[in-house]
Amino acid sequence: MCHVSDPEDFHGSAESTKEGAWIHRLTHRFVWVDDHAGWIQQQGNAIHIGIPGDVIRKMSAINPVHASPCRAAILMLAMDAGLIRFRKHGEFCNLESTCAWTETLLGAEPFLRSFLALDMTVNIYAISENTRFSAPWQTIQVALDKGNIEELCTHFQMPAGVDSPSPS
Repeated sequence: MCHVSDPEDFHGSAESTKEGAWIHRLTHRFVWVDDHAGWIQQQGNAIHIGIPGDVIRKMSAINPVHASPCRAAILMLAMDAGLIRFRKHGEFCNLESTCAWTETLLGAEPFLRSFLALDMTVNIYAISENTRFSAPWQTIQVALDKGNIEELCTHFQMPAGVDSPSPS
């Protein structure tokens, strides 16, 4: 694993400001970050977590102004290259990805098993599917342990007029 700080940074040390991480969906490598766009746009960091060279070149050509639409473009390029964006917000966390919700969940599973408390709520935003999934980590973990993530489909919140996604 490729992490840059210890688990205490996540679980709430007084000095911790890094409650975010990038997780590589295929390799499960992760890094703790305080600014997703700023961190991934640095070439050495992007190489370190496994972003392909053509994506790094595209990201480096984008103006990294935090509040601009350019920031969203950097995040989307990173997620399109296989990264999952993780952010902890008190008793819940968000996972954002441009891949299917099942790929997001399975790609983040080792990270989640290492760092989440059972009572924490997990929100998954599958950007390409325009879906939001929300369930307690304990519920998700039971489904993963049984090898039956299909039972999690009942936890989706869909935009109006959209059918529930099938697990793939």
